[in-house]
Amino acid sequence: MKVKRIEGKEERRILTSMITNTIILGRITGCWSNKPNQQLFDNKWMNLIGSWCVKFYGKYGKAPNKAIERLFEKWAKKSKDEETISIVENLLTDLSQSHKNKEVNVQAELDYAEEYFNKVKLKRLQEQIEDSLDNGNLEEAIKVQISFTKINLDNPGPIILGTNRESIEAAFISEELECLIRYKGPLKKFWGNNLSRGCFVALMAIDKRGKSFFLLDMAYRAWIQGRSVAFFDTGDMTANQVIRRIGARCAGRPYGKQKYRYPKEIYRDKKSDVAQVRFEECRSKKRLSLKEAWKAIRVAYKSRESKQGSLRIHNSPSGTLSVMDIRAELQSWERESGFVPEVIIIDYADLLAPPVGITEYRHQINEGWKQMRSMSQDLNCLLVTATQANAASYKSELLGRWNFSEDKRKLAHVTGMVGINATLQEEHRQICRLNWIVRREDKFVYSKCVHVASCLAIANPCVRSCW
Repeated sequence: MKVKRIEGKEERRILTSMITNTIILGRITGCWSNKPNQQLFDNKWMNLIGSWCVKFYGKYGKAPNKAIERLFEKWAKKSKDEETISIVENLLTDLSQSHKNKEVNVQAELDYAEEYFNKVKLKRLQEQIEDSLDNGNLEEAIKVQISFTKINLDNPGPIILGTNRESIEAAFISEELECLIRYKGPLKKFWGNNLSRGCFVALMAIDKRGKSFFLLDMAYRAWIQGRSVAFFDTGDMTANQVIRRIGARCAGRPYGKQKYRYPKEIYRDKKSDVAQVRFEECRSKKRLSLKEAWKAIRVAYKSRESKQGSLRIHNSPSGTLSVMDIRAELQSWERESGFVPEVIIIDYADLLAPPVGITEYRHQINEGWKQMRSMSQDLNCLLVTATQANAASYKSELLGRWNFSEDKRKLAHVTGMVGINATLQEEHRQICRLNWIVRREDKFVYSKCVHVASCLAIANPCVRSCW
């Protein structure tokens, strides 16, 4: 007996999501038709399995996951076509092997499925119109064309409480609240759930206060923790400088020959405003070599927690990369290799090219930040960037919402704005203080700071922390 292999990378990806993810299945169920010629896949076997998932969701309100095996066995007992049974069984086996508990970006998968389903629907529409025209039935062709409606998985319609279970689940599923970049100690409590999907966080500081170090640190941590990360340098550093910092971080020693201090402990007496740090005096006797850096990066790559993490770095000259250019680049990466970012880092927002068609400077700033917020929502990812504080910040020991530069509407678009603060005394002790300037989801006191000890020689701005 010859077993036919069903091809179709797009269909397999979507069908896997239907089997394993309740939110995705719930959205697709709302657009599913029981009529064979109107089902969403361009393959009858995919539609068969898809219909099992839809019926299972209708009865139990969740994705079948491993229960798909029982659904197959129940169907196989009724079917008398051994070749068909083998085809479906092989398809399910392939789907199971390719899945392997991969984490998914729900919004990205919904966008992917929506695009595919509309392609299939348009293909059928074209065939129906051509058939009607071939039969000389112009009126029928026009009716078919007018009746077309676009499948929209992103906006399934109004939420009717008590009936739209998938919408309620979307608000409560754990992945929405899962922190995509994890820290330890006081920093973990400081960030809370503000580094989750859909969040848009910005760091505010005066120049040369470590914004780029913090952003690259976030990219590194997310990558090591198994996240897919897109790091866009908009001209603050060259590509070589970015790579050297990552190499030093992975190797745990500076790029050049130098003496440096590594924080072993940080603590603060409640009667004192300044934290104390206990250092280990270190010395790098030779420059970090290519061989050492490559080995360290490969070790870090292999040690990723879920083995799924990926870090992509894009570098461009200052003022040449816009938010729309970033979106186009991400779309290109997805088409070429299926890369969908969970975390996007932009270093940094003030160096982005202005949006097209807007001439007034303040409106350019506002529109750029609106576009970044939209990107974090559309891709259901965490987006982190940075911005310069105003001139008054140089004399301020603690940044507040009045220290914005150019346009105060920046504060309205972010889900959180964090200040990076340090006095000259703290800079000498390799200390900075982080405080919330605005924070949408949680209560905060802007004057309450977490004190952080750094070792910038090895590109680590968050070695130790304390309250």
